[in-house]
This record gives sequence, C-alpha cells and structure tokens, in this order.
Amino acid sequence: MTDTMTNGQKEDVLEGALEVLLAGDDQGGYYYAYVLDFTDTWVVYSSYEGTYQISYTMDDDGTVAFTGDPEPVYSVTTYEPVKESKNAGPLERRGGPNMRLRARMVESSQGATVKVRSEPLTYSRWGRDSFYRDLILRDRVDGAAGRLRRHAREMDVISKEQNARSLRSLRSGEIEYRVEPNRTDGEGGYLAPPAWLNQLFATAPRPDRILASLIPGTFALPQGCSSVNLPIIQTGTAVQPVADLQADPSQDITDAPGSSTVVTLSGHADVSVQSLEQSPTGAHLDFAIFADLSSAYDAQLETQLLVGGGIAMNQILGVANVGTPVAYTDGSPSGSEMYPIFGQTVAQLANGRNRPPEAWMARTARWAWFTTQEDTAGLPFGLPSPFYMGSDSETPDPLGGLLGFPLFGNEALPANLGAGGNQDEMICLRPSDLLLFEAQPTTAVMRDPGSGALSVRLQLHNRAAAITNRYPSGICVAGGTGFVVQSNF
Repeated sequence: MTDTMTNGQKEDVLEGALEVLLAGDDQGGYYYAYVLDFTDTWVVYSSYEGTYQISYTMDDDGTVAFTGDPEPVYSVTTYEPVKESKNAGPLERRGGPNMRLRARMVESSQGATVKVRSEPLTYSRWGRDSFYRDLILRDRVDGAAGRLRRHAREMDVISKEQNARSLRSLRSGEIEYRVEPNRTDGEGGYLAPPAWLNQLFATAPRPDRILASLIPGTFALPQGCSSVNLPIIQTGTAVQPVADLQADPSQDITDAPGSSTVVTLSGHADVSVQSLEQSPTGAHLDFAIFADLSSAYDAQLETQLLVGGGIAMNQILGVANVGTPVAYTDGSPSGSEMYPIFGQTVAQLANGRNRPPEAWMARTARWAWFTTQEDTAGLPFGLPSPFYMGSDSETPDPLGGLLGFPLFGNEALPANLGAGGNQDEMICLRPSDLLLFEAQPTTAVMRDPGSGALSVRLQLHNRAAAITNRYPSGICVAGGTGFVVQSNF
C-alpha cells in the first residue's frame, strides 16, 4: 500500500501520527504538527513547542511507529547568486535581482544534517505575485495554480497555530468539537486570502476589531458547522474543610445549554480585469479590494459581538443583550453624577462573577465627554485617567483607565438607544469569559456578472460564532437616560 502512496499522502499520514504522539495520554486535547520534510527513515516537523526531527518506520498498511525521542533542530538560511538559464528573462528571477532563497540546512543535536524546504509565504505585501490575479488568471498564468495550492497549505498551518495559542491562553483543559457536516464551502474559486491581507482587518476606516481582538479564546471554526454548542455550569460543586471521619459536602452541578448559530458575513466588489492585470509589484489591487471588504467584515463582526440579537435573528448573541443592566436616570447628566454609576457597575460584576472585570467598552465620544466633565473639586475627570498596558501590536490600545480597568474606544457601540433614539451605553466585561469561533475568510471570483464589460466580481465571505453567555454575571451594561449623546460640550 505504501508503495502506491504519493508523497502528499505520506505527509498527511505522518502529520496525523505526529499529532497522536504529541497528545500522548491527553487524546482529547488539541495538538498540531506540520511536516517540514521527511525521508523513508526520519521526519522533521514543527509544533507549538518548536522544530524537531524524529526517526520512524511505516508499515505496508500505513501504520507509523516512531523510534527514539524527538530531537530539536534549528535552521540556517543561505543565499547564492542566481544562475540564469538560456531562456530565462529578468522577470523570472525569484526573490529579487541576483538572489534566491535556497533550501535551509538543519543541524540536529546529534550532528546529523538534513535539508528542510522552507521559503517565505507565497504571497506577501511586497512580493512579485498577486493573489487575486493568480486566482482569476490561474488557467493562463504559468505557476499560478501551484502558488495557490502552496498558499492553501500555509494558511492551514496558520489556522492550527491560532488554535494552539488560544488553548494555551485559556488554560481550560479540553474543548471538544462535534461537527455535523451540513455546510460545505464552494469549490474552484474559493480560497483563503494571504496572511498579510488578513493583517489589514483592523486598519480600514470603519469600526475596528476591538472586542474581537481582546478575546483570548479565539478558535478556528471547523467546516461543515452550522452551530456551536457548549454546556454552561450554573451551579458548581462544593468543597469545604472536613474533620476526620466526617462526611464531605455533596452538591450536584446544574447546567444549561449555551449555543451560537454560525453567522455568514458576506460582501463583494466589482473591478475591471485591466486593473487587476496591470497593478504593479508592491501595489497590487489586492490591497485596495481586500482592505475595503475586510474592514466591512470587521465592523459587522464587532457589531454582532456587541449587540447581535442571537439565534432567533440568525445573529451572534451580543454581550449587551447578555449583561445585567445598571441604569443611570438623569435629565441633566453630569460627570460627577455619572461617576458613582461606574462604581456600581464594577461592584455588581465582581459580586456576581466573583472575579474583577477586565475592560470597559465605550464610544470615544462618550469617553471624551466624561473626561472633560469636572468633579466636585472642579477638576476634569481626564486628569487621572491614563492607562498603560504594554500590549503587543495585535492588541488594541485603551483610551485610558476607569476605576483601575482599561477602557477601549469602540465605535461599533450604538448611539441610537432609548425611547428617543439618542442614548449610548458603556459595557464592563471580562473578554476572557468569551469564546469566538472564526473561519478563514474566503474569496470567490465570479466572471459572469460583468463578463460583458470586462469586469469580475470579487466576493469575500466568512463564518463566525461566539459563546458570549458562559458567565452572564461577568457582563454589566451601564445605560439609561443619563447616557444621552452630547452633541455640544
């Protein structure tokens, strides 16, 4: 059987066997391995712990047995001048003029040297190749189909690494996926966009991914999934001190179902074929198209997480519809009168959740109004408000601090609430209590709608779900007539 297996099939078998090896006794956990290179006797792979080499044997039926322990290896990159062939022109040089990335050399701790095929991502912001151009012209451009296949494998690795990071962040032990395949992505024109384009998700001029970026438990949504279900423990067990030979306390758990529908978010743009074909290196039209589509997706996902109506409306259940309200009723609101409401909000969350909050969400205009209000001593509230988190580049920065907790400006919060449609609200919550499931965004190229005008339709769609009611007491929403939007202050 192994004699008839392709290298790709052997690679899949090895990856599956390595994931079982890494899981060990924890077969319910999530572990991933990505094969970098292999021969008939050894395999080099990467996982969340690093890059390793291990020896193996494979039976005729495809059963893999590993021998010895994994040995850590490292790579060294070398460059050599390009040797042009007789028929090669300057545009066929890879990696820039006169330079080409060679295979990396990996030296194990035992002194053995192996070659590991490793190159930069297929599509990069300043690379020669355009993702959309290859997607549209893959039947006419040499190498386009191969680049798209290689890119698909790269995106699969990124997705696995994201899952591993989320599990480590939550430290929750096990999360079980049960998938009933009743939805399938389309074939042919559908493909996940490059990683550098995904990095634009929070840069376009629409509401940013604020709450979505703060949720540490963000997992890749499995294919064929129409809903996500999770049991929520409402009453837990009891543990108390007991004397010798006395009975220990007994308390059974009670749970309730927590679920989220998988929401599909989609949009498209029509562009001319000429623009796609003629966009120069480093200024691909990919940037403009995907920036607009992805920013629209970001804004809608953030809105869903904040104020979505739930399963009945085929939406994510937003945290504002989960949290406990704290009302501030005032016909002439002021900062000094609003400030105690913030203390009530924090106290109610901490008492109910038995843990402190982690963040505030507010519109920037609301924060600007409050920080310019004067306290009873005549000083603006904004003076003691700076807050520094030392966050990395992937985490949004807070506008300031409120009662010792960071406050993030979130423009996806509505400003048309209340009977008069002129109120907003502030949300105090713990993002670590939430779970977000997000698929890889996919694109479709449709030629027929604009074929008569030499244009193509580029569509982006993605699927997402979120469990926001794991700990309802960990969300409090401050609002009411005192939160009327101030147009002049």
